[in-house]
Amino acid sequence: MQQQWNEATQQIWGFIMGAQTEIFIFLMAIFVHAVLFGRYKIRPQQKAPNGVGQEKCPVVKADEVPTPSPAAEVAIPLVRVVRHMVQKGADSEELATELACQLRTSSDDEAAAMLVGMFEIMGKVVNSKLLVAVRSVMNDRNLKLTPRLGELVLRNYAGIQLYQEARDFVTCVEREGVLTPISAVLALRATIGTGDLDAALAQVKKLAALLRASINGDAPAAAPKSIMQQLIAVAAQKSALPRLLQELYSCRLCTSWSLETVLAECVKVHDGPTLNALEAFATAHGLEFTGLAYAHLIRGAESAADAQRHFEAACKDGVVVEELLLAAVDTAIFRGDAVLAQ
Repeated sequence: MQQQWNEATQQIWGFIMGAQTEIFIFLMAIFVHAVLFGRYKIRPQQKAPNGVGQEKCPVVKADEVPTPSPAAEVAIPLVRVVRHMVQKGADSEELATELACQLRTSSDDEAAAMLVGMFEIMGKVVNSKLLVAVRSVMNDRNLKLTPRLGELVLRNYAGIQLYQEARDFVTCVEREGVLTPISAVLALRATIGTGDLDAALAQVKKLAALLRASINGDAPAAAPKSIMQQLIAVAAQKSALPRLLQELYSCRLCTSWSLETVLAECVKVHDGPTLNALEAFATAHGLEFTGLAYAHLIRGAESAADAQRHFEAACKDGVVVEELLLAAVDTAIFRGDAVLAQ
């Protein structure tokens, strides 16, 4: 019996010694994770507030699919012809000729209304050739741009990622005096799409009030969240995250969510010095560090001591969330830091 026990023990020991390093690390992670969860009370992530009227915000509306208005019915015959031509691969000149023919008996107001109805009904069928044709017909007839028509043209440019064309068209919209809040948001999207950070920040300042109303809270709506994420990504590409954070702060747009996103983007590009600069700015200006923000700081820490400092600060502030614990576990294992693991 003793001999069998010894043989079994030797076999188990041989298996353990032959295990891959990755398996050991995985088991260690489970152990440390269990210890941490046993010692700290996890604070649940806060739910997004049910903001009244949020759906009416222009920032949200700019991403909504246009709903055909009752007046769009007058454009149904036009849509049938144009959709068929687009699907057959007609070029911009052919489309412009047909549009001019279809609109020849209409007054200027009626022609503008029919173009609005056409865009509302056709949706994603609209392509770059049709947009060129519409602008050509409008120039030839000297049609005045309406606020709604301006929004729809901009929306379609942005939808097919013709960002530079959208920026050029915004000049016409502004010159005609028909720039609406929705058009302004679409123009910001186009500017971000071209990667022009200076111009994007200038537009953010103009739209600060609209953006503030739509990103308040821990979880902003999808449309403003997408805009801010794209802006932050452009700033990261240009190594300008500290500048962006300063601009957001001056515009009163530096919410806890935006700070988390800026820190996450910095960690993604492995820029330790910039992460330290962002932390210093946020601390100096009294910005709120959430549990997720501390988690990003821990993951991007340049040393085990820094990671330990951030973890202790999170515990002191009472913002221990699951992501924070996971970040601490990962960092402790990666750096082989027993103090952080404990």
